[in-house]
Amino acid sequence: MRINEICDNPAAWKWSFRGSEEVVAKFTVGSVLYQFYAEANYRRPTEWEIEFKDSAGKSHEDQYGVTGAGNAGVVMATVLDIMKKFLVEHKDIKILTFSAEEKSRQKLYAHVARRLLPDWALTKSANGRRFTLTAPPPASINEVFNKPAQWAWTTTNDKAATAKFTVGEIPYYLSAESYGKKTKKWAIKFGVSSATTSDQRYGVTGTGNAGTVMATVVAIVKAFLQLYSSQIQQLTFSAAEKSRSDLYAAMIHRLLPKWTVDKSTSAPPRFFGKGKTATYMFTLTAPPAQVTN
Repeated sequence: MRINEICDNPAAWKWSFRGSEEVVAKFTVGSVLYQFYAEANYRRPTEWEIEFKDSAGKSHEDQYGVTGAGNAGVVMATVLDIMKKFLVEHKDIKILTFSAEEKSRQKLYAHVARRLLPDWALTKSANGRRFTLTAPPPASINEVFNKPAQWAWTTTNDKAATAKFTVGEIPYYLSAESYGKKTKKWAIKFGVSSATTSDQRYGVTGTGNAGTVMATVVAIVKAFLQLYSSQIQQLTFSAAEKSRSDLYAAMIHRLLPKWTVDKSTSAPPRFFGKGKTATYMFTLTAPPAQVTN
């Protein structure tokens, strides 16, 4: 079944509840009644959780969408139509999350997400069941991405590359290290350079120059991809805070829109040292037909 066919034939549907923090829509396909449910995070009202399912006698917690009724195409088209109307009425949304248990449905969700919100950054959890869509940064952020500081390579060899730059009076580094035998996997990290400790922290400190730092990181990563194009198949990097994780997602979407992104909430100990963990771990895999953009 073609995605265009799936997306262009919705069933009739109607809202059964519409509130500022919760909406519910219902529709029937064949003899099965379905329910679309969206709820805002009470702590972060611009973040919404989306789910839809066979609603016959099941609670909101019974997630993962369509039952195996053989009408997945029409159901997905209807959900797409509902989401369009939902987004028009809730224009302040910055993040959407939704879930899918089966791999076939996970792929279909990803296609629908790309069609509905092609400019949003799409990431998924390590087990592939949870998807997160992040709205593109505002124009001011895009302008920031175009204004990097001066930077320079300090190391470039077959297994590692390191660059350094200064923003304000703060020295930063970005390093890339190849790991695994005969693989094309690289771990990316950046942070504030320290002369007193080898345990350099990840990411941007609260110095007020995060935009310039991120713009410079984008420029370095772009140069790294060009320099090591034939040696890269997968990239990993981390973020300790959710706000930085969201910014990373926007950066990935801008720099590597065709790569597959897996997002988890933990990281292998080897990346962070004994006792160190990261809240968010991103793994980017190059598309099959090409290694870099």
